[in-house]
Amino acid sequence: MEKPGLPVIQPSPLLTNAEVAAWLRVKESTLRKWVCYNQIPHLKVGRLVSFRREDIERWLADRNPQNKSWLERLNAIEESYNEAVR
Repeated sequence: MEKPGLPVIQPSPLLTNAEVAAWLRVKESTLRKWVCYNQIPHLKVGRLVSFRREDIERWLADRNPQNKSWLERLNAIEESYNEAVR
């Protein structure tokens, strides 16, 4: 039974090797190497490897060079604004 007033949190489904490999358009063997060398965020229980969509999206955003240049510009603008406000 649900308690009144408490939100129900639906966990996002975990993705398999095949799903992530298809999404990233890489071979599953490449994905397994990335997991082996901890180059991609993953969850591992025993021999089972799974991925969370949010972790992969964040990982992609962090490695996108265009995002980094925009983030640097945004941080510079934010710093100059904060100095002007002080």
